[in-house]
Amino acid sequence: MNNRTFRNILIILGIIILLLIVAYFLFMFKFPGAVIPQPVKTPVVTSTNNNLQNSAPPAAAPATPAKNPSAPPASSDTITQNNLVKIAESFAARLGSYSNQANFDNIKELKLYMTASMQSWADKYIAANQKAAYSGIYQGVTTQAISAEIANFDNAKGRADIIVHTQKVSVNGTSSPVTTQQDITITFVKQNNNWLVDNAVWKK
Repeated sequence: MNNRTFRNILIILGIIILLLIVAYFLFMFKFPGAVIPQPVKTPVVTSTNNNLQNSAPPAAAPATPAKNPSAPPASSDTITQNNLVKIAESFAARLGSYSNQANFDNIKELKLYMTASMQSWADKYIAANQKAAYSGIYQGVTTQAISAEIANFDNAKGRADIIVHTQKVSVNGTSSPVTTQQDITITFVKQNNNWLVDNAVWKK
């Protein structure tokens, strides 16, 4: 072995030793203060429901106003009475609103809500009042229902009496309008499960 070959072997061995030293310091030797802290484990809350294990707590739902437990649902009789009051108010306003130029259309349009006997009264009333000659002076009344109250209600017998409080504005020619209040009692009867107007009387 000549000197050149021996020198090359020494160089290779030196390089190998140097690499081993570097590897030791990189992978084996622990420098002070270089210890990596272990992650903190969060304890898992065990539940009797397997679906809740290892899961985050659900977000709080928005508060829902509690229903009033003391308010019972409306009965069928209450619903019927409320409907009759609304019909009575509309019927009274239409029946009391007329003009001498409308040819009693207000009464004709209400016949759909009347019993046969009430329709017979309506036909006789129109026939009797159509004979009056039109003087050419406008006369009219506009009626508005203010409130109503139930005077009698018997669902079993199929009869109800509703008192409607109205306000009337009367116009006669060019004179100033006159405002008055007048009550009307509207009587309903039940026929074939339908409530119909059987009588309507204005209080004098």
